[in-house]
Amino acid sequence: MVRIQVRKSGDRIAEARFKVFGCSAAIASASLVAEWLEGAALAEATRLTPERVVQVLGLPAERHHVARMAVEAGVKALEDTEQ
Repeated sequence: MVRIQVRKSGDRIAEARFKVFGCSAAIASASLVAEWLEGAALAEATRLTPERVVQVLGLPAERHHVARMAVEAGVKALEDTEQ
């Protein structure tokens, strides 16, 4: 389970925090996504991809799904700020 929360200020993300229950790959993925989101422009933040997370962390094939979960949580957090 991955949860990412963001606080925006204008057209940028002022803060990004994460909470995750899972393996070390899940923790690393969520941490990386939150790190990328914090301080990013909203338009830039929407371009996150699981493939980039996998590449940066060097995740093995059996852990690619955790990168996808982390990115999906980040996208959902961004969508929630628009409501």
